Amino acid sequence: MKRTLHFASFAWRSELGLHRDGNEDSGLISQNLIAVADGMGGYAGGEVASRTAIKTLADLLPVLNNAELDPQSRDEIFRTSISEIDT
Repeated sequence: MKRTLHFASFAWRSELGLHRDGNEDSGLISQNLIAVADGMGGYAGGEVASRTAIKTLADLLPVLNNAELDPQSRDEIFRTSISEIDT
């Protein structure tokens, strides 16, 4: 069976915009996950919320990258983490 390798390059950039004093966005690029958390500029604690969401996902990467974990369990762990971030 012939194997095909796929390669991709990723980058992320966030700009302050015209009406904000600080950038509240956070991002994460890893081998198996790309995530962007919008800080919801203008709302109290937006930078904390976006930073916490990305840190939670970053802390989860070793679990998600565990080759011994079956796809269904990986999906369940990921969805549970997203739900926790969202509360």
